[in-house]
Amino acid sequence: MAVYEGCYDVNWAINERRRNNHHIELNFPKSDKVEGITPTIRKEKMAELLMDRTKSLHKEFLEGIGILYWDYEAEETWHSEFNIHEVPDIE
Repeated sequence: MAVYEGCYDVNWAINERRRNNHHIELNFPKSDKVEGITPTIRKEKMAELLMDRTKSLHKEFLEGIGILYWDYEAEETWHSEFNIHEVPDIE
């Protein structure tokens, strides 16, 4: 992935309490500041942007199979046929 390259580490993390237990974990160096934004704010913004991108790709997938609405709060996961591991890297 090439967003703020070198300013963060991206990993898959496991949350045992959720049905969809894999999620993206972003870690930023504590001493690093980019454009005056704290690492915590950058981490939150990066996570939000990655989730928005993934939701957009998920929506395209759903539309392709005829599903026009997906309740993320109720489902707490992606469609079972959506392969999260095949989401293309950001370049």
